[in-house]
Amino acid sequence: MYSDDIFDPNEENDFEYEEISQSEASTINSYSNNMKKVRMDQLKMFDKGFHTITRFNEKNKKVKIEFYESSTTPGFYIRNAISGNRYDYKVGSYDEDLLFKVAFATGEIGQDTAILFYTSPEQYEKHMMIQVSDNTKEAWKQKQTTRIHELLEEMKSKKKTTYTVIH
Repeated sequence: MYSDDIFDPNEENDFEYEEISQSEASTINSYSNNMKKVRMDQLKMFDKGFHTITRFNEKNKKVKIEFYESSTTPGFYIRNAISGNRYDYKVGSYDEDLLFKVAFATGEIGQDTAILFYTSPEQYEKHMMIQVSDNTKEAWKQKQTTRIHELLEEMKSKKKTTYTVIH
């Protein structure tokens, strides 16, 4: 005859587990986190757009900076330089104006030039430990504002579409 073994907390067989100490749990958790980091580092190495450079910070200590470049091929999705996440914006489109674009040609990654996109000049400054002139910041902000207004106008014109009903 068929019977289900329904969970009953009062039955001993429903709690067959071995207790572990807090230090064992901490060790397991630490090992798991280390393995995740190792796997993530391995994945980054397979990403052709991923780069690592070393610079000195304001305290003259070496700092490792990781970043992701975007493709230069029109139509490819733009990547955030810090996270590597892809935006819905495409290289070569006017939507590039929504982001702060940098041609990274310092020689730190060889003779190649990497194209980097940031959400703002300030994000770039913080990430790369570099100063951007106020004139550059103002010019970018104007360009971004213009593109935002264009997008808003496009959205308004799509909403004003009129339909003709034929009986």
